[in-house]
Amino acid sequence: MEVESKAKLLNKKKSFSHSTVLIAICLFSLFLILILYLAQPSPSFSPALKLQNSVTFLPIKDTRFANTAMKGNTWFMSSLNDTYEENESEYLYFPSKASDEKLLCIKRNDISDGTRNSYALAYPEGLTNSTTFLKGLAFMSDTFYDYGNLWHELTAMMPFVGWSMKNRCAKQARQVPVEEFEKDERPYCFEKAMVMRHNVGKMGKQKKLQVSDLLRCKVRQFCGINPNGRGREVTLRGEPSITLTLLMRNGLRSFKNPTAVINVFSRECAMVDGCTLEVVQSEDLNFCDQVKLMTSTDILASPHVAQLTNMLFMDRNSSVMEFFPK
Repeated sequence: MEVESKAKLLNKKKSFSHSTVLIAICLFSLFLILILYLAQPSPSFSPALKLQNSVTFLPIKDTRFANTAMKGNTWFMSSLNDTYEENESEYLYFPSKASDEKLLCIKRNDISDGTRNSYALAYPEGLTNSTTFLKGLAFMSDTFYDYGNLWHELTAMMPFVGWSMKNRCAKQARQVPVEEFEKDERPYCFEKAMVMRHNVGKMGKQKKLQVSDLLRCKVRQFCGINPNGRGREVTLRGEPSITLTLLMRNGLRSFKNPTAVINVFSRECAMVDGCTLEVVQSEDLNFCDQVKLMTSTDILASPHVAQLTNMLFMDRNSSVMEFFPK
């Protein structure tokens, strides 16, 4: 009987030991499952969604800076600081160290009220599925000035040309006018974006000359004109040949008595050996005609208007007489 009791007691201990081990294994397994479950990234707290939720869109046009619209950070993307390199125009480039490697994104489509269009910076991995991703390099400029005016259009373009020259003639992949964006709430993000908002800004004199030389050369090539200009011409007496061009216009800022003005210039030009006077109405010339005329002009006389942009096509060291008719 004693032996039988000991055997039963031993079996109970073994059974208890097995149960204890089994319970411990179950508890450990449940604990491990709980840890693994908690370690799984919740969809609502995934890194990508955190990045998406952290993107804040701000008005492209900040009216708080209306009185200093073209100064400092300007009222165009006012929260961003420009990058400035000596002798160059101020610029914003995305993605870059300055933007913390974030992309530039914009959304909405209002061509009359910039406060209804917005911008934001976002990491590539934080873009939503609804985002339209535009590959390549995009050039973007503010629209403080009316770019129907040739002079404002030229000075807005020059910093992009200067930046391209400095960066091995990098070219934009597209031109994307805001009015061509689809009229919806989807954001558009650029793989690379160069933003200028100061026109020529702090561009140095030497860089302006270099950019002008390049533009002049390309335009002359486009119009089939010798990129080097007409060269030095002399009269039969060996005196320098001088072409004085009086560029007239109609409408606002035109001369009230154009005949009197022409007579004055004719008289003065006749007093200089080798001087030839050209009187031209700018409206009568197409683009390449104007380039050809300016290439052969030594002295340009014109009212103060956007047509003076044509002086870009004149040789270096040419002269300009600008008048302000009342």
